Amino acid sequence: MTSRARRRVAASVLALLVVAAGCTADPSEPLVAPGAVPGLGAAAIGQPRPSDLDDVQPKPSQAPYDTPAPRSRACIQGTGSSSTAGCVFGDPDGDVDVAMVGNSKTLQWLPALDEVADLNGWRITLHAKSVCELTAAPTRDHPSIVTDGFPDCDLFNERMLAELTGPDRPDVLVTALDTLKVRQDDPALPAARVDALRRDGVVDYWEQVRAAGVEVVVLAATPRLPFDVPACLRRTGVPARCTVPHDQAYAPVWKTGESEAATREAGVAFVDLNDLVCPGATCEPVIGGLTVYRDRHHITASYMETLAPALAERLDGVLELDRG
Repeated sequence: MTSRARRRVAASVLALLVVAAGCTADPSEPLVAPGAVPGLGAAAIGQPRPSDLDDVQPKPSQAPYDTPAPRSRACIQGTGSSSTAGCVFGDPDGDVDVAMVGNSKTLQWLPALDEVADLNGWRITLHAKSVCELTAAPTRDHPSIVTDGFPDCDLFNERMLAELTGPDRPDVLVTALDTLKVRQDDPALPAARVDALRRDGVVDYWEQVRAAGVEVVVLAATPRLPFDVPACLRRTGVPARCTVPHDQAYAPVWKTGESEAATREAGVAFVDLNDLVCPGATCEPVIGGLTVYRDRHHITASYMETLAPALAERLDGVLELDRG
């Protein structure tokens, strides 16, 4: 299975990159649902910023609703639920099982990963819970009340860990980093200690999954902007007035170095596509004619689809698809 699966990954990467370049694919390699259109979204990075919104899609009024596949909403557990019920995407009959687990920051990657899965014969099972990041540490769900717990998130994580390490475990776990909030017994705990609790919690979780023979892929936290992007575009009508300096966008989330250090410690793969989300010195609201954000920190499904070629290429560089 391993060698066949890796050949299929390589073939799909080539097909996606050929499509992104606007060339004709090798007819001997099946091309299913191309992941990019030349000049659209991430394929157009480096082109001049539009001066207005005339040719931008989705329009600012529609961008907040440009979310992953509607049926994925049935897989998102809200407050009070610890169900680990999943929904299947990709190739239902695929020979590689991929568990996609996490909060909305993991869910936002579904349009890109679903594209890769279709091309590779992977079966994705999505398990999502709002505001709940995978960790072995006790969590909280309120930004200011640090001592209150989030018991249904903790239970969700415990149940998912049992599934991810049990007899029906997947081949691969894909999850994304976000602004993980850990519960503190002492509200005056020094920031360095809070950071350590956060890091240790995710590292512990990833290590347990990896020890069960599951490959773990951690996607970098995407930027958080200080304002709602579609609202800014509606108000100003000018993309140039809705840009954010790179450093300001990344301030509230895991830094790249911090993320890489945590994944190295756990011995798991780290995939960072933020060079295609926030390229250059500023984070742009529109790239390649597509609105990038649907609020202040989630990527539109339309733009996410254009990241499929790069996601496939980078997954190919880190996955072995071998449980031993």
